Amino acid sequence: MLPAWRSKMFRDADEEVARRTLATLRAVRRKDRETALRRLGPLRDETANDEIDPTERFSAWIAICGLYDTLLWIPKNEGLDAKWQQAIDKTAGWLKAMK
Repeated sequence: MLPAWRSKMFRDADEEVARRTLATLRAVRRKDRETALRRLGPLRDETANDEIDPTERFSAWIAICGLYDTLLWIPKNEGLDAKWQQAIDKTAGWLKAMK
C-alpha cells in the first residue's frame, strides 16, 4: 500500500494525464491520418505508465493502441469511428474513476 501522500500525488498526476489525453483525442478526431498518428503516438507511451489503478487506465491504453494501429494499418478507415469513440469513452471512464 502506498502512503497517503504518495497516492494523492500519483492520482493527481494520473488525472492530469487523463484530462490531457481526453482533450487530445477529441481535438484530433477529425484531423487527417498523419496528424492523428503523430499525436496518438505519444499518448500510447504516456498512458501506458500506470502506478495506481490499472483497470481503467489499461482499458484506455488498449483502446488508444487499437485506434493507432487501425489508423496505421487499415487504409480504408474501416471501423475508425468506433475506434475513436471507444478510445474517448475509455479515457473518459478512466478520468471518472479517479473522482
